[in-house]
Amino acid sequence: PERPSELGIATAEGKDEWWQGQREVIERIVEAFRDKRFVLANIPTGGGKSIVSTAVQRYMGVSSVNLTHTIHLQNQLTKTLPWATFVTGRRNHKCELPSIMDQPATAADAPCSEGDPCEYIRSDGCSYYKMLFAAAGNQQTILNYAFATRVMQGGGLRVGKTNPFHRDMLVCDEADLAEGAIVEAAAIRFYKKSRTWVESPVDPPSFDS
Repeated sequence: PERPSELGIATAEGKDEWWQGQREVIERIVEAFRDKRFVLANIPTGGGKSIVSTAVQRYMGVSSVNLTHTIHLQNQLTKTLPWATFVTGRRNHKCELPSIMDQPATAADAPCSEGDPCEYIRSDGCSYYKMLFAAAGNQQTILNYAFATRVMQGGGLRVGKTNPFHRDMLVCDEADLAEGAIVEAAAIRFYKKSRTWVESPVDPPSFDS
């Protein structure tokens, strides 16, 4: 397309035109996806990575999940991608259950975080599940790496039969940080208070004989 508006994209400065080199990068990425599964785009800071990835997604007509490193970066993208749904972790949402509303509790403290049933797991429920249902129906969703490594695992989020964040396209901003987030999510921690020592009732074998 000659202009961003042809893809429904409004640039931050209000100028309906591509930045220098953007259109060529978009064309090369789309062409690469014809026979490649992964495409690495090296675009400098301020080069319009969000616009480029959104243009590719919209031109190809696919759904996408965009990953960023921090919630701060997610908030920055609200100006560039106002149509996208921004997903944040449970700690950013207040639990609305009457039984625990008398204390400062977030959705991370709620029984549903442990897999228990909850009346607010619906599209008009608490702010956390309202967000998830909205994201499930949006073609473009923004998550941070820490939350994505948890929410994208498993078969679903109880908002449907499949996980709504399994999309046609995965866009990783600052992709070099993805490995650390994955390792952190897969780590196994042992805490002192839950540690128990067990003595073996069998003597170890002797290697002298």
